[in-house]
Amino acid sequence: MQRPDVFFLGIEYSRKCINKSVAKASKRGLANILFIHGEAMRSITQYLAGKYRFSAVYLNFPDPWPKTKHERRRIVTALFVGAVYGILARNGSFYLVTDDMRYAEEIMSPVMEASPHFENALSSPWVHELPGYQPTLYEEKMRKAGKQVYYLQYRRRGLDF
Repeated sequence: MQRPDVFFLGIEYSRKCINKSVAKASKRGLANILFIHGEAMRSITQYLAGKYRFSAVYLNFPDPWPKTKHERRRIVTALFVGAVYGILARNGSFYLVTDDMRYAEEIMSPVMEASPHFENALSSPWVHELPGYQPTLYEEKMRKAGKQVYYLQYRRRGLDF
């Protein structure tokens, strides 16, 4: 177990993915993780907002929904970023990771840069390596396939609590 001192909460919409995650956590004997099966925005607003604060939020490899007609399905929106802000502790970090260059350039980075709630914690819009960031199995698979990974890291602004 890499971080037994930290409690993790995973939110996943896909039942297949959540079942795999639960099985892997159980097999490894991880007692410091809880999963919510559901849509992320709804889970944050209904179950977490106003009740919990997190030191970090990680959004790993969301579906980019690249076509314009799919825009409504994209998770990285101003509304979602505002919801994440509401559950982050003071100086908390929001990490976004993708293997889709267009998504990083055209969606993630512009939405985050426009947000009054966050400031970029990196010296560039994104980096391809982020020391200390634990890679997911999906990330390892994409790297083996020769894909580039884009890490974005933003720090919560404001001292409202």
